[in-house]
Amino acid sequence: MGRGNVSLGKVDGIENWNRADTFDEEFPVSEKYDKKSLPANMTNMSLSFFSEKRMNISFGYVLSESVSIRFYNRYCVGKSELVRSIYFVVGL
Repeated sequence: MGRGNVSLGKVDGIENWNRADTFDEEFPVSEKYDKKSLPANMTNMSLSFFSEKRMNISFGYVLSESVSIRFYNRYCVGKSELVRSIYFVVGL
């Protein structure tokens, strides 16, 4: 199921690495944007692929010195289901 250097490696802010034969049912392939590529108040943005069955997208923002917000999205291909979660973190 090798994918080699797929399109995500060509996106600004994502490391270009060989993704061939890295998909596994238990261990995802994770792509994370470099912090320097994100807007100033964004803390993280990542994509995780679990085989061809599920994908997670997460990102976070700092709202103030003591409050941040994190968004988690999970898409299950077989069910065509998107589950969205939002978390507030208080007292950083």
